[in-house]
Amino acid sequence: MLRLVTIPISHYCEKARWALDLAGLPFAEERHVQVVHVVAARRAGGGRTTPVLVTPERAIGSSQEIVAWADAHRPPAERIFPADPAARDEVERLCRRFDERLGPAGRRLVYVHMLRDRPLLLETNDQGVPAWEDAALRRGFVLAADLTLAALSAPVTAPSEYGVALPQPERMRPETRALVERARAHPAGAFALRVFAAHRRPPRTA
Repeated sequence: MLRLVTIPISHYCEKARWALDLAGLPFAEERHVQVVHVVAARRAGGGRTTPVLVTPERAIGSSQEIVAWADAHRPPAERIFPADPAARDEVERLCRRFDERLGPAGRRLVYVHMLRDRPLLLETNDQGVPAWEDAALRRGFVLAADLTLAALSAPVTAPSEYGVALPQPERMRPETRALVERARAHPAGAFALRVFAAHRRPPRTA
């Protein structure tokens, strides 16, 4: 049977699942969480990303290549790719554009909003993955995501607990102070400041 290595929530993986289902090709799906998926993808013969489709002949590590491979296994009259070379080139050009621009943009937008509801995000993200991966992601999610958000937003939130002493708003020029105050008032900025306050030691002295 075909084996499809995926991240459950990934829309690129959904594209591959859909194409295989549409072609009536049975497959076993092997689901993994982010980061672990890199190891799984490489072990399956792909690169650093999912999906990876393992066939009797080879491993296919691109969602678009999987769609084309699956489509080639359908009767000619039922194929979704046009037979005409010029028309097929145009379809493939559009698919590449969607893969390169729509896919990453949609992923970033959803993650930004879903990060506000972590239990729902993890419930959705971890469907069908091994139990140890689900547990590891839930433990590491808070530490890694919160630390990254807080640290990388520090240039515009200026937390007092930063590793070196950052100038605080009262010492800034008016336009800079206004920028920092807006960032601090934003829900993400306020959350980042709470993470610093709760988990970061006071700055070290030279």
